[in-house]
Amino acid sequence: MNKLELQGIRNNNSQLIRMSNRSGNHANCIKISKGETKIHRIAKSIACSNLIDEDFTFYTEAIIEPTREYLGGRADIFILENANTLEILHTETIRQCTDKNRKYPGEVIPLKAEDVIKDFIMDYCKKMGWELKITSDD
Repeated sequence: MNKLELQGIRNNNSQLIRMSNRSGNHANCIKISKGETKIHRIAKSIACSNLIDEDFTFYTEAIIEPTREYLGGRADIFILENANTLEILHTETIRQCTDKNRKYPGEVIPLKAEDVIKDFIMDYCKKMGWELKITSDD
């Protein structure tokens, strides 16, 4: 796929986002709020940073307009290249996330906040040459 075709896909998928939400939000910018838990905000930031590293374009807290095919809703992270939604799970369950498949045009991909953060820390320690031992009180 060439750059022009990819930009056409991004433009088409950006039209799925409510206009007022698009104009108050910027691509590849992370929108967080006090209404989210700190763990949720950190995990969303890490996930978005990973998307930037992989050259994806995204909107956070994107309001997807409803259509005949899907109900619409507010996506944690909406990726323009494939219309997939990343949902950060901290207080939500996998079941609640699965129910969101009817809300969005692409695939809904659940990411457990704790796993996102743990993977980031493990990768960082490995890059730094640090040994990290995780123990459990279980």
